[in-house]
Amino acid sequence: ADIYNYSVPAYFNYSSSLQLNTILQVNSIYGSQQLWLQDVVQMERLGNALTFRYLDNIWNFTVVYGNVSSTLIKGNGQVGFVDHWAPQTFYYYPTRYYTSPLPIQFILIINVSTEGNAVIVRFGYINATTYQTVWYDNVTITVPGLESAYLLVDGYNVTGYGLAYDTELVFAGMCCWEKTGFNYLNATLSLLYYNGSYFVPKAVLPFGIDTGEQALDLETVSGDGGYAISVGYGINVPLTLTQPLSLSCLLYTSDAADERSS
Repeated sequence: ADIYNYSVPAYFNYSSSLQLNTILQVNSIYGSQQLWLQDVVQMERLGNALTFRYLDNIWNFTVVYGNVSSTLIKGNGQVGFVDHWAPQTFYYYPTRYYTSPLPIQFILIINVSTEGNAVIVRFGYINATTYQTVWYDNVTITVPGLESAYLLVDGYNVTGYGLAYDTELVFAGMCCWEKTGFNYLNATLSLLYYNGSYFVPKAVLPFGIDTGEQALDLETVSGDGGYAISVGYGINVPLTLTQPLSLSCLLYTSDAADERSS
C-alpha cells in the first residue's frame, strides 16, 4: 500500500487501520477448522508525520464465537478476551509505535507452513527502504493429527462461522469494530499471492466482508496496476484489472520465497 496523503477527523480520534486479512484452512484427522489471520497497520496522523504500529490477530472462525486456546497457540503475543456480542478469545500481538513522514509505503506479508503437528504462521512486512523482510511475530499452532494447512479463498463456500473465505486488503477503523471517516486519503493498494509463482486475485470487490471495522467514505478505482483509494461515495461494483499489478503487498504461502521482495 502506498499512502501519499492522509487525514482523519478529530471525532474519529485521528486514527484508522490498513488490514490484510485472510482465512487459514486447517485439516486434521479429527476434522477441519478455519482461523482468521489479520496483519494490520494501526495509524494516526500527528502533524505532517504518521505514527503507526503493526498488529496481528488470530480468530477462530470454525464456529460462531469460536475461541482459541492459550495452550495450543504460542508466539510473541498472548490470548485475549472480548465480549462484543458474546464472550470470545483471540490471539494478538502489537509492535511498538513508529513515526514516519508522508508519503509512506506498507508491504504486509502473511506466511504459512507446517511442521509435524504444528502450523507455523508468520506475520511480517517488507521495509520499504531496505526491502528486507521483517517477521515481527512467529506463531506456532499445535493441531493434533494435522494433515494440511493453507490459506484459502473460496467464493462458493463459507466458514463454519458463516463468514467469507476471502482475502481483504482494506482501510478501516482503528480496532474494536470502530467506524472511521476520512478528511482526505490518497493511496494505492495492490495484492499478490505467492505459491511457487506470483499471481493476482481472480475477482476483486471494493470492500471487505469479514472485518468488523469500517471506512465510511472511501471509493476504489482500478488502474495503473493497482487500485486508487480516495474519499468519495462511488458505486460498489466488482473491479477489473486492465494492467499487471505492481508489487505493493505480498501474501506468501511457501517458505521458498521468504526473502523475495520483487
